[in-house]
Amino acid sequence: MLHPRHVALALALAATPAAFVSPAAAQEAEVFAVQGTHTERGAYEGEVRLTQQGGRLEVTRSVRYADGRSETHAGRGTRNGNEVRATLQPNGGAAAAVEGLTTPAIDDRRPLELHLQLRPFEGRWRSRVVVGGAEVARDEGRGETRTDVPLVGRRTNSDGTVREDRATGYERFVGVPFVKAEEDSLDIHESDPRQGSLGNCYMMAALVAVARANPERIRGMIRQTGEERYEITLHGAGRFGWGPNEGVEIDQRFPTNGSGPAYAKLGDKESVNGETRHELWPMMIERAIAQHEGGYDKIWGGWPQEVFRFTGGRATQIQTHAATNAADLRRRIEAALAAGHPVCVSFVRGVGAVDSSVGLIDNHSYGVSVAADGTVTLRNPWGSSHPSRPLKIEELIALGATIDLGQ
Repeated sequence: MLHPRHVALALALAATPAAFVSPAAAQEAEVFAVQGTHTERGAYEGEVRLTQQGGRLEVTRSVRYADGRSETHAGRGTRNGNEVRATLQPNGGAAAAVEGLTTPAIDDRRPLELHLQLRPFEGRWRSRVVVGGAEVARDEGRGETRTDVPLVGRRTNSDGTVREDRATGYERFVGVPFVKAEEDSLDIHESDPRQGSLGNCYMMAALVAVARANPERIRGMIRQTGEERYEITLHGAGRFGWGPNEGVEIDQRFPTNGSGPAYAKLGDKESVNGETRHELWPMMIERAIAQHEGGYDKIWGGWPQEVFRFTGGRATQIQTHAATNAADLRRRIEAALAAGHPVCVSFVRGVGAVDSSVGLIDNHSYGVSVAADGTVTLRNPWGSSHPSRPLKIEELIALGATIDLGQ
């Protein structure tokens, strides 16, 4: 499925595990243990406490520094999904209580701005503390409770028909990020990504294109942090101005339809000591983006350029029309591929201007494998049903194709 959309940066609160109480919960406080380093006062530990009082959110931040001093700020905040923002006033110099201990207070009368980000899918949280317009501290915390990323569920199509989600839950899949098939030149290959029942052809096409153009960009996104645990770096996804990247923690559980993965499919496979291990990197990146966005339903439909940015690149989008210069478009596509940049082609209106035997699919994205002699060879992210022949640049223009050029 392909349609214009904007990447939503704020995660939606999709479930309410024990450590993350719904904002509507009556008077029950949510407590988040934090630790970090203040730019002037050094290391500290403490807590952020959220209490819903009717329609108001009361926020308290109490910390104790390594030298024994402490401080507490309190005030009201606002909550939008998994983000909390609050302006907190100092407690007037009174002693602060942290973990049941009373310690000498720091007499600093300046208010602080608190930006708290909750990440229930990873069982962790973090915040940014600003005083006088300058960042002075970053908090981090972690809990035991984690929440599965929401599945797509029942979806009503634009024509009013209802589509049932093929995913029935989560399943652990045995595998590793990368496996080299005998017929592939590298362990990260354009044939690895294959779209499942999720309407995210734009994402799988983008991964096809990046794997062909710059496979090391894919490799650099995935870092193992423990047994069957990984951190996926999504570039250009920083929060609160913390920087350009966002590290998303995942494990090896993915949506299943009962007989295999429901969404992105398994890649190549290998046998190690009698155990079959599958290639998982397309599923890993798909899950990380879904987790970052707040659910698999949030990544239904989009443009390849969004994924180019997540993988660490930039993108330019060209919407062709009758006045598009074919020679210029050919030059730009060939130059991008020659420079090792990913290229995708998407069709958002009828493809009847090309003979049906070509097998083009409407409202669909493709990765570009080759551009030569004024034609482009397209790869279907389904892993099958590829167009039967290369398309001429003039045909792309006649079809009103949208071209995403990575950088």
